[in-house]
Amino acid sequence: MPAPTAPPTWWPKSVSYSQVSSTEDVSKMTEHDQYRQEPKRRELPAPNSAIMFGLASVGAMSLLILAFFGVMTFYEATIGSSSMRDINPRPCGNSSTEARANGCVFNQLTWSWVPKSCPSYADQEFKEYRDWKYYADLKGEVEANSDIWEKVYNNEMPLYTVKGEHMTHCVHLLLSMAQVVRDDSPTIPKLREYEHIKHCADHLLMKLSMLPDFDKIGTKTPLVSYEQNCQAKK
Repeated sequence: MPAPTAPPTWWPKSVSYSQVSSTEDVSKMTEHDQYRQEPKRRELPAPNSAIMFGLASVGAMSLLILAFFGVMTFYEATIGSSSMRDINPRPCGNSSTEARANGCVFNQLTWSWVPKSCPSYADQEFKEYRDWKYYADLKGEVEANSDIWEKVYNNEMPLYTVKGEHMTHCVHLLLSMAQVVRDDSPTIPKLREYEHIKHCADHLLMKLSMLPDFDKIGTKTPLVSYEQNCQAKK
């Protein structure tokens, strides 16, 4: 078997994921220390009764997870590294003021400022799925207002929300990649962060595996397909 090839030079660096500290530990940290933790969606330790929250809504997501790996292979083969190097790495600037001045909009699904010329991907579907509430504190006592959001937009503080938001984010991130393939549209760097999306796949599978009927026979396999090929588009 040939040795695995190194990832292309334009592929984003791997990101790591860490568990948010418990409420007691968070209270001992300074505001600066709390925010300097890895700014990815993470889950807090919770009683077993909370683990099952929202699982029924992601029952079909295993299909998206399986499809994702083919998506990433497709883009590795079709996106040229030289063209990626020509793209401005910070088209939206370094602040919310600069982002708006540069015609960028905030994409809630990817938690990033994105040029208006980029697709919104599944951001709208993500926001419409539930009226997500975000809070300035871990206990959910201070709901984020416009002033708090402005600090968030400038990376001055994080927000906290329900665990169902994390799972729904993962579902719509995978759905975004399916839209990219369907529409042959360009991608933003966050949609090419393999480690991030693998984290989402692992997270969903872990939650799904805890369903009481996960090991119960009740799934019928589809017909075998003979029409598939992996030829890259010209």
